[in-house]
Amino acid sequence: MNEEPKRIISFSPPDMSELEEKEVVDTLRSGWITTGPKTKKLEHELATFVGVRDGLKDGEAVADPNLVCLNSATSSEELIFRVLGNRVILGTTGKISDFSRVCGY
Repeated sequence: MNEEPKRIISFSPPDMSELEEKEVVDTLRSGWITTGPKTKKLEHELATFVGVRDGLKDGEAVADPNLVCLNSATSSEELIFRVLGNRVILGTTGKISDFSRVCGY
């Protein structure tokens, strides 16, 4: 009897250099895995790149209200609703998180 070969679903290994690995380890060891100094640095670099007002204070990046980094799409949806108001149109094929954000307002 011919046995069919097993099908394997392969997962791709991470594609990182030693620099990226060092940054991850450095972040974990810093105690800041949310909105710490690296997030502020990223916000500053993004603000500079896209040309919105930003600055430095005592050598540290100062957050600009025109650009913020958030931890998830859900957080960004919440921010959008707070900024734009409560009139929202959603498609019929949206995710539950989309609808839950709207229902919260």
